[in-house]
Amino acid sequence: MEAVVELAATRNPAEITTGQIAERMQLTQGALFRHFPTKDAVWDAVMVWTADQLTQRLDQAEARGLSPLLALE
Repeated sequence: MEAVVELAATRNPAEITTGQIAERMQLTQGALFRHFPTKDAVWDAVMVWTADQLTQRLDQAEARGLSPLLALE
């Protein structure tokens, strides 16, 4: 997931190919497609992972007594 997010930080996500994702992850496209049946499935997993990461950071901020907005800043 991190590899796809890193690619999306420097490229238009709509233009990122599965070949680029596989290369960034040091995999073949075949190996990538063993785990994800389609490119959309990759993006779905990335969105779930990203939401989980954000939720964890907000929960950690709340546990420290910070407002979520302050924690994000």
